[in-house]
Amino acid sequence: MSKKEAQEYIADGAPTFRGELREISNGPRGQFHFFAFAGQDYDENTDTAPFQSDSFGDMSSAPEGKQTDALERPAMGHAFGIYPGTVTLAYYVAGFGSELKGSEIAARGKVRKLTMLYVLDRLRKLQVAGIEEDTVGLHNHLYDHLLHDNHKYDYPDGIQPSLDNQISDLVAALCRPSWVDFSLPDNQTVAKFLNNPDPGISNSFFHQLLLATELHLRVKCSKSLHGKPLTDIPEKIRWDLMLAQRWLENVEIEPPRKVKGRGEQKSSVGFKFPNKKNQIAALRNFAWTLK
Repeated sequence: MSKKEAQEYIADGAPTFRGELREISNGPRGQFHFFAFAGQDYDENTDTAPFQSDSFGDMSSAPEGKQTDALERPAMGHAFGIYPGTVTLAYYVAGFGSELKGSEIAARGKVRKLTMLYVLDRLRKLQVAGIEEDTVGLHNHLYDHLLHDNHKYDYPDGIQPSLDNQISDLVAALCRPSWVDFSLPDNQTVAKFLNNPDPGISNSFFHQLLLATELHLRVKCSKSLHGKPLTDIPEKIRWDLMLAQRWLENVEIEPPRKVKGRGEQKSSVGFKFPNKKNQIAALRNFAWTLK
């Protein structure tokens, strides 16, 4: 075939692709993540299939955003091709990128010991009412109940406490190596922590979840105040933020209720999953599609 014939039979109508590489922030030099984009920013060309159900958006940390914003690599929201059994060029190209992560900051500061009743009650209040509206209230709650501050933040009268300092201290607290690393796929099945028969594991999970939720809501507040996202949060902590976001979207903690025990009354806490019905319906539809 001539070049003109090849263009007519093969290339006309096919989307064009752009490539991009990004050096890993806070990592060793020469380590990159690779991305491929179909079409231009202004058009709608894509080789990515739409989700069968909105519930499947939870498989990606950025289901509607850019693949460059996703924590998982390749980005699962941009992984499935429009033809059955195919993957996108973006998914294929991303597989050649480095698996290394950016370096973490050293853990510092001390986390206060908390009772499970307090942790669950605070999580429930955060889900219903959100965090305190003023930075003074946020500051007092954080350092009176969650973290030791060693009096390093003594603000003069009339000076508002810094939200950035609170975010920095929560990030540092979550960098403790004893916390679960949710960037690892084996740790992304949260049920094994939620229902673990070892109370130490489940208690530690909820403690970490509370700190992550406090951080997540402060980051959201900071974005609305500063008008831009925070980019210097370590990758491991960004997975904690994703855990908090998914929890707030998909799980509700019921008020504690009294249950009879042997000679005494005990408190029992239950959970609701408001999106469970839609998720089950989506999985059944997916199963029938495979069948």
